Amino acid sequence: GLFTVVNELFETETAVYADILLPGTTVYEREGSITNTGRWVQWRWKAVDSPGECRSELWFLVELFKRIRNGGFKMP
Repeated sequence: GLFTVVNELFETETAVYADILLPGTTVYEREGSITNTGRWVQWRWKAVDSPGECRSELWFLVELFKRIRNGGFKMP
């Protein structure tokens, strides 16, 4: 069946409805590029490690892609 997966920092209104809640990371716990409203592209360095099993959205997407690519899931 279908289920809802949410990646959040806190128990938000959306997270309450999740079947699976993945602990997210703050901007200080990951590095990467950002673009502000002035269209400046900046690089943000990781300042601290994430607590526990928190992972970034990118980490979850990469891991999901690897499993799909390697036949870990049946395609609909």
